Amino acid sequence: KNDPLEVGRLLLQFSQRCEMGVAASLGSDVHDQLIECLIVPSESLDVEVELSEAAHLHWLLSLTLVARAARPALVACLGRSVGASRGAVARASAVQALSAVAEENDSEVVALLTSYVDDESAVVRKAVVSGLAAVASLYDGRAEEAVRRCLHDSADDVVQAALRTAPLVCKLGSPRMIKAVSSCLTAENWMTRKMALATIGIIAPPGDSSAPGVLAVSLEDTNTWVRVAAIDGIAKVAERGDAAALALVAARLDDRAWNVRAAALGAISSLALAGDEHAAKMVASQLEDEYPSVRIAALEALSDVWPRWDRSILKLVLMRVHQDPDSDVRVEAIEALVHSSFVGDEEIIEALRTCEREDREAEVRSAAESVVERL
Repeated sequence: KNDPLEVGRLLLQFSQRCEMGVAASLGSDVHDQLIECLIVPSESLDVEVELSEAAHLHWLLSLTLVARAARPALVACLGRSVGASRGAVARASAVQALSAVAEENDSEVVALLTSYVDDESAVVRKAVVSGLAAVASLYDGRAEEAVRRCLHDSADDVVQAALRTAPLVCKLGSPRMIKAVSSCLTAENWMTRKMALATIGIIAPPGDSSAPGVLAVSLEDTNTWVRVAAIDGIAKVAERGDAAALALVAARLDDRAWNVRAAALGAISSLALAGDEHAAKMVASQLEDEYPSVRIAALEALSDVWPRWDRSILKLVLMRVHQDPDSDVRVEAIEALVHSSFVGDEEIIEALRTCEREDREAEVRSAAESVVERL
């Protein structure tokens, strides 16, 4: 305990399994010295124990997590170390450790982190914007500005970290943040585009009339999952009964990808008003889809929008009960009858009793029996 350098040398030779135990056994008076030793290794350390990226991350976080009593000294120590560290990995590790140990809304720490938002290393910039999510408070103007700048970063990892942090520091419906996030919808990386859509869905206020139009540009994206995210985002921000939003997602019922068609059906279920005859017919048209997952999504959506007086749709659902080749679809069709029929409907009860007697799958027969009892 009197020789931090020697302690550092020994720590680096232990397996990672021992980290927390060793860190906890140290006196709080050596934590700050030890962290400085680990962040800026002395030239007296042997080459074979020079810090690797993993060593930086694991040891610093282990030490900060057990050093709550020494928080002020550690914050000061780590703050100095961010600037003193020679390598990018060391600076990033110091930023991560500082973010872990600092109190939320620590003005000095937020100022320090934002000062490194233009660091030459993408590893450090990512650590900074991720750290702001832990330290900055909601509506912190400095943090919001730093995040917006990182949304235009040249490194995908930094942009994606900024997209994760954005909802934690900006006001709901912030026009400047929505504009900055929207710029990511044309990013080359498909995951970045997908994350940007999800972020807009979080920061745009419910019922925002302009948000569906912003999200709609991604409905024609070349990546399947980006198109799904665009549909999900529109369903989240638009209000039920929004005819324009409903038309946008309904257009994807003809998408070449089955998961996009399934997402469109889920969105119609969220946006259409109960008993919307036009929406119900659009949904019912997907009961013949070649993919079982799409047929199931159509049946689930019908439960929400099916006009109770429309017996033509009833016949289509009964056809799924009796003739669909997939047992999961037949079970879902049986459940749809419960949600979309009147109790005591003799036509439905008789159809389910036939299914209960004749279906080749036990799970389908059991579902039919259960629903007959409920009707």
